[in-house]
Amino acid sequence: MGLELDGFILFDRFELSDRIENTYWIRKDFDPEAIRLMEGQKISWFTREKIEKLKLAFSFNMIIAEFFRRKPWV
Repeated sequence: MGLELDGFILFDRFELSDRIENTYWIRKDFDPEAIRLMEGQKISWFTREKIEKLKLAFSFNMIIAEFFRRKPWV
């Protein structure tokens, strides 16, 4: 994506049936137009309500739900 990030924090390590998913986070403001998309269709911001309605692959719904439940940004 062409982003350089310093100071990111391990949110959690999820041990799933098919893999271990280490998830990190950092609070940053980005201009989506400035990000080089290497895969996928587009970059967009989503509200929590909109994300809860999406059906994401690879157990990402569970990981995102946990992120909102624990609110590490508070």
